[in-house]
Amino acid sequence: MINPQPSAASYAEPVDSDSAMRFVLEMTSVALDAPGFEQAAAGFASDLAIKLGCSRVTIGVSARGKHQVVATSHTVERAGKQRIHRDIQGLMDEAADQSQPVFHPEPEGVPAFIGQAHRAFAQAQGLARVYTFLLFDHEDRFGAITLEWEKEPERADIRELMHLSTLCGPVLAAKYRASHPWRYWRSSRWQERKRRKGWLRKGIVVVLLGALAFLLAMPSTHWVKADVSIEPEQKRSIVAPMQGFVEHSLLRAGDEVRAGDELGRLDRRELELERQKLNSELQQSKREYRGALASHDRGQTAVFKARADQARAKLALIAEQIKRTSLVSPIDGYVVSGDLSQLIGSPVNRGDTLFEVAPLQDYRVVLQLDERDAGFIGEGLQGALVLNGSPGEELPMRIRRLTPVAESHAGRNFFRVEAELVDTPAHLRPGMTGVARVNAGEASLGWILTHRLVNWLKLTLWTLEW
Repeated sequence: MINPQPSAASYAEPVDSDSAMRFVLEMTSVALDAPGFEQAAAGFASDLAIKLGCSRVTIGVSARGKHQVVATSHTVERAGKQRIHRDIQGLMDEAADQSQPVFHPEPEGVPAFIGQAHRAFAQAQGLARVYTFLLFDHEDRFGAITLEWEKEPERADIRELMHLSTLCGPVLAAKYRASHPWRYWRSSRWQERKRRKGWLRKGIVVVLLGALAFLLAMPSTHWVKADVSIEPEQKRSIVAPMQGFVEHSLLRAGDEVRAGDELGRLDRRELELERQKLNSELQQSKREYRGALASHDRGQTAVFKARADQARAKLALIAEQIKRTSLVSPIDGYVVSGDLSQLIGSPVNRGDTLFEVAPLQDYRVVLQLDERDAGFIGEGLQGALVLNGSPGEELPMRIRRLTPVAESHAGRNFFRVEAELVDTPAHLRPGMTGVARVNAGEASLGWILTHRLVNWLKLTLWTLEW
C-alpha cells in the first residue's frame, strides 16, 4: 500500500486493505517466531526496516520512566551503548512524556504534540522523516519504537504503523517477560507504584487544598500587635534653683527615695559669705538707726530704718537660697534619671534638670500603633503584653486613651496609645520595653493573613490610576 501523505488514526480504527492487514500480521509473526526477546526484537526491527525502506528502526524498553535501546536494525553491535542510541532514547522519552506518538514532519489531522527533540534529531542526522510509536502491554507502557527515513518513504501509513505497534507490543512484552522475568517484574512494580503515587499525590493535593480552604474560612481572633514601653504615670523633676557648683551627690538613677530625702547638694559657701556680709550691714544699720533716733534726726532715722529693712529682706532671700541648695525628693518613688557623682565641682545653670523621680506603683503602658491598624483599636479593648526582660510572663492590660496625633519613627508613622495594667508586678520599672497585642475582634483567618496585602494592592492600583 502506497500512501505518501500520512493520515491520523486511533488504535481502534480498522486497516483499510487486505495487503495492509497482511503486512501487520506478517510483522507480528516475525516477533512470535523468534525463540527469545533479543532475537524477536532484532528480527522485528530489521524486517520492518526492509519492508518500509527505513534507514534505521530502533526498539527501546521502558525502565523506571526512561527508555533503554535493546535492538537496532541492520546491526549486531550491543544496543544502548552508542551515542546515537542515547539520542534515540531521548526521542522515545519525548513521546512517553506525552503518552502519544510523535512525528516529524508533523502530519495534518494529528493531535498536537511537542516534537522539538525529533526535529533537532532529524536536522542533525539529515533525515526526511522520524516517527516514534509507543508499545503497550495491555494498559502498561512497555517501550517504544523509532523509525527513521533518509528519503521520503514509499510506504508510511500512520494508521497501519499504529495498529502494528498495538499488536506487536503485547508480543514483545511476552517475550521480554519470558527472557527477563526479574527485570519485567521490577519494571511493572515501578509502574504500579508510579500510578499509586500519582493518585496519592492527587489525593494529598485535594486534602491540602480542602484543609487550606477550611483554615482560611475558619474564624479566628484578630490580634493587633505593637511595640510598648513602660512610662511613669507622673514624673517630678528636680531642677537647679540657681547658678552654682555641685558639692556632692547622695543618690542616683535607680535608687528608691522617700519624700524629703536629700538627693544631692549645691555649693553654698558663697551664699554663707553673702549672709555674713548682710548680717554685718544689718547690725551697722541698726546702730546708725539708734544714733539718729537719740539725736531726734527724723530724716536720718527713716534712712537707716530703710537700710535695715533692706538688709533683712536680702538675708531672707539668702536663707531661702541656702535652703534650696539641698536637692530633696518631693514624692516617694524611684530616681529615673540623674547622677551628680560624676559632676562634683561642675557648674550648673538655673533651671537645669538634675534629677527625675517617678512614683513607685503608678505606671502607664504606651503603645506605638502602626497607622495601618489605627482603625481596629478603641478605648476599653482588652489585651496583654510581654516584656523583653520577662518573656514568660504575660501582663493583662486595657486600652485607656488614643492620641489623635501621629509620630514618625524609622520612616513609619505611629499613633500613641495609652493603656493601663490590670495588675502591676513588683519588678516593673519605668523604661522597660516589650510587645503587646490587643484583641480587635473576630475575623476569618484568610482575611487576617491577607488584609494588609489587599490594602497595599488597592493603594498601589489607585496610585497607578488603574
